[in-house]
Amino acid sequence: MKPITAAVLLALCATTVRAQNVADGVKPYVTYATKRIVLTHVRVIDGTGKAAVEDRNVTIENGKIAAIGAGADVASAPGTTVLDLRGRTVLPGLVGMHDHMYYIARPNLDAAGHSEDPLVVPQMTFSAPRLYLANGVTTLRTTGSVEGFQFEGRRAAIAADQNVTSCRIVDEHAANIGFTRQQIIGD
Repeated sequence: MKPITAAVLLALCATTVRAQNVADGVKPYVTYATKRIVLTHVRVIDGTGKAAVEDRNVTIENGKIAAIGAGADVASAPGTTVLDLRGRTVLPGLVGMHDHMYYIARPNLDAAGHSEDPLVVPQMTFSAPRLYLANGVTTLRTTGSVEGFQFEGRRAAIAADQNVTSCRIVDEHAANIGFTRQQIIGD
Protein backbone atom coordinates (compact mmCIF):
# COMPACT_ATOMS: atom_id res chain seq x y z
CA MET A 1 0.00 0.00 0.00
CA LYS A 2 1.18 3.51 -0.70
CA PRO A 3 1.94 5.72 2.31
CA ILE A 4 -0.77 8.20 3.20
CA THR A 5 -0.59 11.12 5.57
CA ALA A 6 -3.02 10.24 8.30
CA ALA A 7 -3.92 13.85 8.98
CA VAL A 8 -5.06 13.99 5.38
CA LEU A 9 -7.06 10.82 5.83
CA LEU A 10 -8.73 12.14 8.97
CA ALA A 11 -9.43 15.46 7.27
CA LEU A 12 -11.01 13.65 4.33
CA CYS A 13 -13.04 11.42 6.64
CA ALA A 14 -14.23 14.43 8.60
CA THR A 15 -15.41 16.16 5.46
CA THR A 16 -17.00 13.09 3.91
CA VAL A 17 -19.23 11.88 6.70
CA ARG A 18 -20.77 15.05 8.08
CA ALA A 19 -23.97 14.54 6.18
CA GLN A 20 -25.49 11.64 4.30
CA ASN A 21 -26.92 14.01 1.70
CA VAL A 22 -24.01 16.11 0.56
CA ALA A 23 -24.41 19.06 -1.76
CA ASP A 24 -23.54 18.55 -5.42
CA GLY A 25 -20.55 20.88 -5.12
CA VAL A 26 -19.07 18.72 -2.35
CA LYS A 27 -19.66 15.28 -3.91
CA PRO A 28 -16.42 15.30 -5.95
CA TYR A 29 -14.51 15.46 -2.66
CA VAL A 30 -16.41 12.63 -0.96
CA THR A 31 -14.62 9.30 -0.93
CA TYR A 32 -16.49 7.53 1.89
CA ALA A 33 -20.08 8.60 2.49
CA THR A 34 -20.93 6.22 5.32
CA LYS A 35 -21.71 7.55 8.79
CA ARG A 36 -19.14 5.23 10.34
CA ILE A 37 -15.56 4.64 9.21
CA VAL A 38 -13.14 2.30 10.97
CA LEU A 39 -9.41 2.71 10.34
CA THR A 40 -7.87 -0.62 11.35
CA HIS A 41 -4.34 -1.52 12.44
CA VAL A 42 -2.90 2.02 12.41
CA ARG A 43 -0.16 3.68 14.45
CA VAL A 44 -1.65 6.56 16.46
CA ILE A 45 0.23 9.72 17.34
CA ASP A 46 -2.05 11.72 19.65
CA GLY A 47 -0.18 15.04 19.47
CA THR A 48 0.45 15.28 23.22
CA GLY A 49 4.11 14.27 23.04
CA LYS A 50 3.52 10.70 24.16
CA ALA A 51 5.09 7.88 22.18
CA ALA A 52 3.17 6.56 19.18
CA VAL A 53 0.86 3.63 19.90
CA GLU A 54 1.04 0.72 17.45
CA ASP A 55 -1.79 -1.40 16.05
CA ARG A 56 -4.89 0.61 16.96
CA ASN A 57 -8.35 0.93 15.42
CA VAL A 58 -9.80 4.41 15.07
CA THR A 59 -13.58 4.65 14.71
CA ILE A 60 -15.02 7.80 13.15
CA GLU A 61 -18.74 8.40 13.50
CA ASN A 62 -20.54 11.33 11.89
CA GLY A 63 -17.24 13.01 11.10
CA LYS A 64 -15.78 12.83 14.61
CA ILE A 65 -13.43 10.35 16.27
CA ALA A 66 -15.67 8.20 18.45
CA ALA A 67 -13.21 5.59 19.72
CA ILE A 68 -9.61 4.41 19.61
CA GLY A 69 -9.06 0.81 20.60
CA ALA A 70 -6.81 -2.18 20.16
CA GLY A 71 -6.13 -3.19 16.58
CA ALA A 72 -8.43 -5.92 15.33
CA ASP A 73 -9.95 -7.08 12.10
CA VAL A 74 -13.42 -5.60 11.68
CA ALA A 75 -16.09 -7.01 9.42
CA SER A 76 -17.80 -4.56 7.12
CA ALA A 77 -21.41 -3.79 7.98
CA PRO A 78 -24.16 -1.68 6.43
CA GLY A 79 -23.41 2.00 6.98
CA THR A 80 -19.77 1.28 7.89
CA THR A 81 -16.62 1.58 5.81
CA VAL A 82 -13.65 -0.44 7.07
CA LEU A 83 -10.17 0.53 5.85
CA ASP A 84 -7.20 -1.75 6.56
CA LEU A 85 -4.38 0.75 6.98
CA ARG A 86 -1.54 -1.43 8.28
CA GLY A 87 1.75 0.44 8.18
CA ARG A 88 0.10 3.87 8.19
CA THR A 89 -0.02 6.54 10.86
CA VAL A 90 -2.95 8.59 12.14
CA LEU A 91 -2.31 11.96 13.76
CA PRO A 92 -4.38 15.01 14.64
CA GLY A 93 -5.14 17.58 11.96
CA LEU A 94 -2.49 20.26 11.59
CA VAL A 95 -3.06 23.89 12.59
CA GLY A 96 -1.55 26.29 10.07
CA MET A 97 -0.38 29.50 11.72
CA HIS A 98 0.86 31.38 8.64
CA ASP A 99 -1.29 30.60 5.61
CA HIS A 100 -2.01 32.80 2.61
CA MET A 101 -5.22 32.77 0.60
CA TYR A 102 -3.55 34.12 -2.52
CA TYR A 103 -0.72 33.24 -4.84
CA ILE A 104 1.82 35.71 -6.18
CA ALA A 105 2.72 35.14 -9.82
CA ARG A 106 5.77 36.96 -11.14
CA PRO A 107 5.99 36.64 -14.94
CA ASN A 108 9.39 35.51 -16.21
CA LEU A 109 11.03 35.54 -12.77
CA ASP A 110 14.78 35.10 -13.10
CA ALA A 111 17.42 33.83 -10.65
CA ALA A 112 18.20 37.38 -9.52
CA GLY A 113 14.58 37.95 -8.48
CA HIS A 114 13.65 40.24 -11.37
CA SER A 115 10.36 39.78 -13.17
CA GLU A 116 8.22 41.47 -15.75
CA ASP A 117 5.09 43.47 -15.01
CA PRO A 118 2.36 42.98 -14.14
CA LEU A 119 2.67 41.31 -10.75
CA VAL A 120 -0.39 39.04 -10.50
CA VAL A 121 -1.94 38.31 -7.07
CA PRO A 122 -5.02 36.11 -7.50
CA GLN A 123 -7.24 35.49 -4.48
CA MET A 124 -7.82 31.75 -3.90
CA THR A 125 -10.85 31.71 -1.58
CA PHE A 126 -12.25 28.56 -3.18
CA SER A 127 -9.15 26.44 -3.82
CA ALA A 128 -6.70 27.40 -1.05
CA PRO A 129 -8.76 26.04 1.89
CA ARG A 130 -9.34 22.79 0.00
CA LEU A 131 -5.63 22.45 -0.79
CA TYR A 132 -4.71 23.07 2.85
CA LEU A 133 -7.30 20.49 3.97
CA ALA A 134 -6.03 17.94 1.45
CA ASN A 135 -2.60 18.31 3.05
CA GLY A 136 -3.82 17.73 6.59
CA VAL A 137 -4.41 21.32 7.73
CA THR A 138 -7.78 21.24 9.48
CA THR A 139 -7.53 24.75 11.00
CA LEU A 140 -5.64 27.68 9.57
CA ARG A 141 -4.89 31.28 10.43
CA THR A 142 -4.66 33.47 7.38
CA THR A 143 -1.84 35.95 7.26
CA GLY A 144 -3.14 37.87 4.38
CA SER A 145 -5.67 37.87 1.64
CA VAL A 146 -6.38 40.08 -1.30
CA GLU A 147 -10.12 40.16 -0.58
CA GLY A 148 -10.41 39.54 3.16
CA PHE A 149 -14.15 40.10 3.41
CA GLN A 150 -14.78 36.97 1.32
CA PHE A 151 -13.90 34.90 4.38
CA GLU A 152 -16.85 36.08 6.45
CA GLY A 153 -19.23 34.27 4.11
CA ARG A 154 -17.06 31.13 4.01
CA ARG A 155 -16.71 31.14 7.80
CA ALA A 156 -20.46 31.51 8.22
CA ALA A 157 -21.12 28.61 5.83
CA ILE A 158 -18.63 26.39 7.66
CA ALA A 159 -20.15 27.30 11.05
CA ALA A 160 -23.62 26.51 9.70
CA ASP A 161 -22.30 23.19 8.31
CA GLN A 162 -23.61 23.96 4.83
CA ASN A 163 -21.65 21.16 3.16
CA VAL A 164 -18.59 23.33 2.59
CA THR A 165 -15.44 21.34 1.98
CA SER A 166 -12.87 23.43 3.79
CA CYS A 167 -10.65 23.62 6.79
CA ARG A 168 -11.66 25.93 9.64
CA ILE A 169 -10.39 29.46 8.92
CA VAL A 170 -9.32 32.14 11.38
CA ASP A 171 -8.91 35.27 9.25
CA GLU A 172 -6.43 37.82 10.53
CA HIS A 173 -8.02 40.51 8.34
CA ALA A 174 -11.39 39.99 10.01
CA ALA A 175 -9.75 40.00 13.46
CA ASN A 176 -8.04 43.28 12.65
CA ILE A 177 -11.28 45.03 11.72
CA GLY A 178 -13.09 44.30 14.95
CA PHE A 179 -14.72 40.88 14.61
CA THR A 180 -14.56 38.86 17.82
CA ARG A 181 -13.02 35.42 18.01
CA GLN A 182 -16.56 34.04 18.40
CA GLN A 183 -17.68 35.70 15.18
CA ILE A 184 -14.60 34.57 13.27
CA ILE A 185 -14.46 30.86 14.12
CA GLY A 186 -17.88 30.20 15.54
CA ASP A 187 -16.82 28.53 18.80
